[in-house]
Amino acid sequence: MHNEVPQIETKADFIAKLDIFRDINSLGGLIKISREFEFRRGSVIAHKDDIADSLFIVREGQLQEFEVVSGENNELVYRRGRIYSAGDHFDDIWLFKPNTHPTLVRARRDGRLLKIKGSDFINFLKANPQALRSIYLHLSPEAQDELQRSRFKAYLNDLPLPELGIVEEEERNQQDENDELNSIVDAKENTADQLRRYKRLGLQEDEVVEFDQRRSSKILAFRLTADLIVAGVAMLLGIILAAASGLNLLLTVALVLAFSILPILDALSYWINWRNCFFIITNRRIIRYEFQPFRFKTDVEKVDLDKVQSVNTETRNFIEDRLNIGTASITTAVQSTVIYFDAIDDPVRVETAIKKIGEQQRAMASSRFRASMRKAIYDHFALPPAIQEVRGAPPPPPKKKTLWERLRAEYVVEQKADSILYHKHTVALIQAEIWPITTAIVLTGIGYIGFFFFTEFMTIPAVYGTYILICLANLIWMWWQFEDWHNDTYEITNRYVIDIDRLPLGFGESRKQAELSKVENVRTEQDGFLPTTFNYGSVHIETAGVDSNIVFENVRNPSSVQNEIFARRDSYKKKQRDAEANRLLDQTTTLIEMYDEARSQRRIPMYTELPPLHETDDDAIEDDDTISFYTR
Repeated sequence: MHNEVPQIETKADFIAKLDIFRDINSLGGLIKISREFEFRRGSVIAHKDDIADSLFIVREGQLQEFEVVSGENNELVYRRGRIYSAGDHFDDIWLFKPNTHPTLVRARRDGRLLKIKGSDFINFLKANPQALRSIYLHLSPEAQDELQRSRFKAYLNDLPLPELGIVEEEERNQQDENDELNSIVDAKENTADQLRRYKRLGLQEDEVVEFDQRRSSKILAFRLTADLIVAGVAMLLGIILAAASGLNLLLTVALVLAFSILPILDALSYWINWRNCFFIITNRRIIRYEFQPFRFKTDVEKVDLDKVQSVNTETRNFIEDRLNIGTASITTAVQSTVIYFDAIDDPVRVETAIKKIGEQQRAMASSRFRASMRKAIYDHFALPPAIQEVRGAPPPPPKKKTLWERLRAEYVVEQKADSILYHKHTVALIQAEIWPITTAIVLTGIGYIGFFFFTEFMTIPAVYGTYILICLANLIWMWWQFEDWHNDTYEITNRYVIDIDRLPLGFGESRKQAELSKVENVRTEQDGFLPTTFNYGSVHIETAGVDSNIVFENVRNPSSVQNEIFARRDSYKKKQRDAEANRLLDQTTTLIEMYDEARSQRRIPMYTELPPLHETDDDAIEDDDTISFYTR
């Protein structure tokens, strides 16, 4: 009789049983981004104040938290905290907003854990937005709050409420369910405009909004009221004049319309501008967005928070001071650029939000430095990591591209392994081909009329040959314009932004590039009816050089291009910082090793303890006495 070998639970089966993920239909992508590690008893899984940017799920074994507090004589004391067993996780908020570990986490028993990095989870949600609706009610209140202040909220409001993945009554208190469901209903009713705004601004999904405001509604109310009063007075005055003086009715109506419609148009223009002007501060950037309706012009200014040098607030008059309305001017290091948040309520909130984010970033920077120092020491002395990754099967080869994907890569945007290539918008091609196409239409008409009504004339060899040559020349012209459009490309690599203007047949090429680390600011502009309607425009890339700015002209969805540049620039700068930090840390680690070696060989002075303090003056040391505080 053969003994049955117990089946080992697969990672997919384990993830499918977790409460937080059990309602997700597309588990394949989630399994792919879940990295598995094994650990031994006593291993430190996370040090206090380390970067926390991942969700940890215990698969086997146990982990325990230790709170680090200061005891007597400034000694660090470890207090035991929560124990995590198989199926437990911590902490879901780090998937959406990185922070630092509040406690030390250590292995209590041998086991395994799954680790899902926040950036990988964000990419998973982009491809599977419905997954967020399934896990929302299983998240902590802190994570839910972060979601409500980010673009992720849009993923919660696209489908009807019954599809939001509410858990069964026996697994959760019904009253808690109703409270959470009501909060989602309120979010759906009150934030549709906010979601459209975040999408229009091109916010990244993991950007958390710390400040979001329009110009003061008090000024809007005053402006609209004043315009309506002027319009009403004009109408009333027109009626009085017509009745009292017997003026011609047509002239009276014209005057009334002239003096009443203009204030109404001014009110309408101001209201549209107010609706489409936003001042936003996220955990990454400062953003000023303004749409001028009658010019069909959109300006979007984005500046990284680390470029902010100062924030000044001012009120222009007594009324603004009484109403707590003012202007916050944010001075940046980007070629003396100043961003104005004008006519907003309580402008001091701008400075408060920037300070709050700055403190968070400084804590994160300190955490990264500590982690890099620890890693440098471990690498230098070849110490094994606390957790060992369990390698799975190699990923399958990439699928063959479809015809549409090949056409899109050739004429729209091409995503490569380490770069992304943009072509100009199709509207730019149509504009370039207008005259060749018009000429082709005219030539077709001439040929039709000539060959049907003037056959004898058109059959003359010289005339016929000239007509054919003109048609061929026009075809060449059309091809030339197409190739010139196709050859003008804009590329963003992991190190450079590149603008290439290449003429057909190799008649000339202009190449302009800038290193990503030199990029100071990226501004988008959509000016005109066509760019606004078809969502294309210019991306102005400001660099550290005076005359080395780069402009991506007529690119589709300029906000996404802007975000891509920011993302790759941040990644490149991080690699540069990490490389420089690792180099310095390696030198420091080598110095420590050489010092310890020389000290163990007694080639460096060995300090002894300080002598005891004397209790009486009789035992005091004379001024001429000398004490040796170290021995060789």
